[in-house]
Amino acid sequence: RLRFDFDHPQALTGQEIAEVERLVNERIYQDFPVQWCEMPIADAKKLPGLRALFGEKYGETVRVVEIGEGLSRELCGGTHLTRTGEAGPFVIVSEEAVGKGVRRITAQAGDAAVAYIQKTRDIVSQLGGEFRCTPEEIPARLKGLQEQVQTLKKQLAKGASQDLKGVVEELLTNADKIDGAAVIVGELPNADPARLRESLDVMRNKAGSAAILIGVKGDEGKVTLLAAVTEDLVKKGLHAGNLVKETAGIVGGRGGGKPDMAQAGGNLPDNLADALAAGKQAIVAKLSAGK
Repeated sequence: RLRFDFDHPQALTGQEIAEVERLVNERIYQDFPVQWCEMPIADAKKLPGLRALFGEKYGETVRVVEIGEGLSRELCGGTHLTRTGEAGPFVIVSEEAVGKGVRRITAQAGDAAVAYIQKTRDIVSQLGGEFRCTPEEIPARLKGLQEQVQTLKKQLAKGASQDLKGVVEELLTNADKIDGAAVIVGELPNADPARLRESLDVMRNKAGSAAILIGVKGDEGKVTLLAAVTEDLVKKGLHAGNLVKETAGIVGGRGGGKPDMAQAGGNLPDNLADALAAGKQAIVAKLSAGK
């Protein structure tokens, strides 16, 4: 296993990686001799094409390693093969950025490279069996599946939007009224945050005067509380931020926000009904007190 850092402004393309592998394997298969000798550093620096590690400190006498007839010359104290052919096959397993303008290749050679190639072949063979196609057809099959997933996501989003619209209309219809103000409290189906906020705006606009507290059970045991208050009720002392702050603890979370719009999160979705009930009670008490 080896890694090699080099200056390059961008990631290598697949074709470039394949070309690097081809060039390295070509040098390996040509079976060049690897020789080394020690000489004064002043003489070594005169050798054409000599490479030295940046920042490395060298003594008066250095070890010069040469591959072939000047194919590669460098100052190095490590052990080396006697011929390049002993390295066996070479395969790049990753290419990544390690700093600004610096890339890193990680590769394997010899028995490790053979094992890597065999493992990759087994994975490709397994995928071909799963997709019932040849290895060459796998990319096209994957692209087709990705397109199907995107189509299904759009269909699900459309269905969720229709469900959301239906629940919003139901909450508006069943809302309690106190002195002309609608008290809208209930649960909405899970949807992306933008659609949920849009639903609250729809309820505020249609109700005209309203205090709204909505609960949403999300993924992985998460729960969200959303509150909205129309401007006329804000002037009467209702505060959306305070409303979610008072109820968030019931669902194991916390939150807050502005007087007209606020949000809180929690991790106790089973307590959502209790939180909504407490929120509704707080809204009713505040509106009744203001009569």
